[in-house]
Amino acid sequence: MRQLTLLMVMMIGFVSSEAQGELGIGQWEAHLPYQLAHQVELGDNKAYYATEQSILIIDLEDDSYRFLSKVDGLSEAGVREILYDEVSDQLIIAYASSVVDIVQGSEVLRVSDIADKADIQGDKLIYDMHVQDQLLYLATGFGLVEFDLESLEFGFTLDISTRVNSVDGAEGRLVIATEDGAYRLDLSSTNVPAFFEEWEKLERGLPEGDVADVYMVDNRTMLAIGSALYVSEDTMAFSLLYDASPMEMLFVQAAPQGYMTGERLPDNAQGGQVAVFDTEDNFLFSDASCNDKMLDAAIAPDGRLVLADQWLTLRHKDINNSDECRNFNINSPFESEVSDITIKRGKLYMASGGVTENFFNSTSRAGFYVLEEDFWTNINESVEGELREFLDLNQIESDPFSDKIYMGSFWSGLMEYDTEDDSYVLYDKDNSSLQGQVGDPNRTRISGLDFDDEGNLWISNFSAERPISVMTQDGEWQAFDVRTASDTKVTELVVDEQGFIWVAIWGTSGGVFVMDPGESATDPSDDRQRFFNASNSELNSNFIYDLAVDNDGAVWVGTGVGAVVFDCGGSVFEQDICVGNRRRATQDSIQAYLLESEDVLCVETDGADRKWFGTRNGIFVQGPSGEDKVDAFDESNSPLLDNTVLDIFFEPEEGIMYIATARGLQSIRTETTGANRRHGPDVFAFPNPVTPEYEGPIAIKGLAQDAEIRITDLDGNLVYKTEALGGQAIWNGQTLEGRRAAGGVYLVFSSTNDFFGDIDTYVTKIMMIR
Repeated sequence: MRQLTLLMVMMIGFVSSEAQGELGIGQWEAHLPYQLAHQVELGDNKAYYATEQSILIIDLEDDSYRFLSKVDGLSEAGVREILYDEVSDQLIIAYASSVVDIVQGSEVLRVSDIADKADIQGDKLIYDMHVQDQLLYLATGFGLVEFDLESLEFGFTLDISTRVNSVDGAEGRLVIATEDGAYRLDLSSTNVPAFFEEWEKLERGLPEGDVADVYMVDNRTMLAIGSALYVSEDTMAFSLLYDASPMEMLFVQAAPQGYMTGERLPDNAQGGQVAVFDTEDNFLFSDASCNDKMLDAAIAPDGRLVLADQWLTLRHKDINNSDECRNFNINSPFESEVSDITIKRGKLYMASGGVTENFFNSTSRAGFYVLEEDFWTNINESVEGELREFLDLNQIESDPFSDKIYMGSFWSGLMEYDTEDDSYVLYDKDNSSLQGQVGDPNRTRISGLDFDDEGNLWISNFSAERPISVMTQDGEWQAFDVRTASDTKVTELVVDEQGFIWVAIWGTSGGVFVMDPGESATDPSDDRQRFFNASNSELNSNFIYDLAVDNDGAVWVGTGVGAVVFDCGGSVFEQDICVGNRRRATQDSIQAYLLESEDVLCVETDGADRKWFGTRNGIFVQGPSGEDKVDAFDESNSPLLDNTVLDIFFEPEEGIMYIATARGLQSIRTETTGANRRHGPDVFAFPNPVTPEYEGPIAIKGLAQDAEIRITDLDGNLVYKTEALGGQAIWNGQTLEGRRAAGGVYLVFSSTNDFFGDIDTYVTKIMMIR
C-alpha cells in the first residue's frame, strides 16, 4: 500500500488573456485552439471547457469568453480532466502529467505529488474527480486518491493496480467504476479505506465488464455499463433502467430536470445523443441534433444544452424552445499544429503542418491561418474548394516584391495566394519544373521555400529527381540536380547575402548542400555546388534540422548534436577555407561546444542578432556570436507550453518572437526590434508617461541599430546609459546607482556614427510620475 504526502504546493496568480492588452517586454501570450473541447463543466453561470491545452470560460449570460492557459498562470498545458466545485466556488484541473491545479479567484494552487511520486509505476493518469465534504477524490490509473481541500493534505490511497474510470459519492458512501466492475465503500463504517478488502464489489443485477461511469444522488446509485444504465436504491441490488442500444454509454450525470445520459455509436462512428430523465425516472426527451461525435454535455440552469464534440465545434441549444443547434464563435486557431510562419503587411500567416519529424505525411486538411489585429481566420477546404487536395501544408513564405504568399504542400505542390484578391494558383509537376517523388510520382512534395534578393523563389522539392527548383519573378521555372550531395531528401532552404542557396539534406547520409546559381537563376550551366557533412566539415552530425541566416550574413545550422555556423562569406566554395565553426559556450561554468548535447530543431535571430535555438529541452538564447548565454526557457521556469520547440519566427517591427511548440503557438515580446542603420522617423518610449504603480521595463523604440543611449534629467545630469538591442533600448527606471528614478521629465539622447561615419542622433522625452 502506497501513502501519498503533499510534496509541493505553490501559489501563483493569473490574469485573463483578454485583459492583457499590448504585451509588455518579456510578457508571453498563448495562441491556442479553442474550437475543440473534450469536457464541459458548469458553475457560477459559466461553462468551463477543457480544451487540448487550456481552459475556455464562457459567461452564459452574454456568451462572452476568456481563456485560461499556462501563460495566464496555470501550472501546465495538456488538460485532461476538470471539475467545478460549487461549494468552494473553485475550478479543479487535472493535467496529462497528473499535476492538479485548484483555481480559486486569482490564485492557483499546484499539487504535484502524484506526478512526482517515483514509486508509482504504470498508469498515473487521472480519469475522473469528485468532491464530497471538502474531500477531493481522484480516480487514477492505479486506484483512488483522497485529498483534503481544507488542510491541503493527502488522505488515503487505494492502490488496486487497476484503472478507476469514475468515482462518485453521496450520503457517506463512495462508489468507484473500474475496468472489472463497480465497488462500494461506506465511509462511516471503516477506518481503513485504503484496504481494498473493505470495498464491496457490486454484482447483483449487473453484467460483468468495464463500468464507464457512476452517478449517485441521495440513496440512489446509477452505473453506465456498455449500452445500458442500471439503478439501485440501496447500492446492493441493481435493475436495468434504460437501454440505449446500439449506442454505448459515455456518462450519466445530474441535470436540472433530474439526470441525463450521453451516448455514442461504438468504434468512433458518427452519431450520438443525450437522454434526459426526471427524478422519478420518467423519460423526458432525447436530442441528437446537436452532436456528431459528442464527448461531453451539460444542461445549464437557463435550459441550454452545452456540448463538447470531437468535430471541432463548441455547440449549444435552448432545449426549452426547441431552438436550433448553434456554435459558440470563439476567436482562435482551429488546431494546435504549427510548422512555419511568415509576416505580410502586419498580418501573420501560419502553415498548419502535416509532416512528421521524419518526413512522413499526416494528411492534414487544416490549411493555413491568418492573424490580423488579434482576429484569426482559418482558410482550408471548407472555405476554399480548391484546397481539397492541397493537403499537408507545411511551408509558407511571403513574396517581398508583391502581395503574394507562397505555400508548400507535402502532398500536392506549391500554392500561390494573392492576399489582395484572395485568388489561388496551384503549381505541380504538370505546370512547373516541380517533380513527383521518385517512387511515388503522384506526390509533389514541398519542404522548403525562400526568396533571393532579386525576387526569385527557391524551392525544396523533397525526393524529386531534380530536387531544387526556382520560379523567377517573370514566371520562368528551372529545376537543378544536387550532384554533389548523397541524397535528394531536401528539406529546409535559405538564401544567404551572397545569393547562395543553402539546403538541408535529411537522413543518416544527409548534410548541408550549397549552390551558387551564377549569373542567371535559370541557367544550370554556370552553377557551383558543394556538400558539407560530418566527414568533410565541422558538422558533427549528418542530421540537419534547420538553417538560418543571421544579421551579419552567417549561416547557422541546427543539427542533432548542437549548432554550427558557416561564416565564410563569398568563400563558401573554397574547401580549405570554409568548413564551418563550432562555437564554444560556457554553461554552468563549464565550457563546451554550443548545445552539443541538444537536438537543435530550429534557429532564429532577433533584432540584436542574438540567437534563439529551439530544442527538445526548451529554448536557449545566446549572444550574437553564440558564445554567451542570454537566457533559457523551458516548461519549469517559464510559460513555455512544451519543451519541444518546432519553429521560431521573429517579427521585427514589434519585437515579437513567435514560438511553435509541440502543444501549440505562443509568443513573447523580446527586448529587441528590427533596426536600420539610421534612426526611424518616430523614436518613442513606452509606457509613457510612466505611472507610479508601474515597475516594469521602459522600452525606447525606433532607434538606429546598436545606438548609444544616454538618459539625463532636465539639468543635464546623467541618470542612465545603455546601448540599443537592434532598434530598441530598455531602461529599468533606475539610476546608474540602482535607485528608483524620481518623478519628472527625462531626456533620451540616442546617437550612432555607424552610417558612413556620419553622426545620426535623436532626442525624445520620458515623463516619470511618482
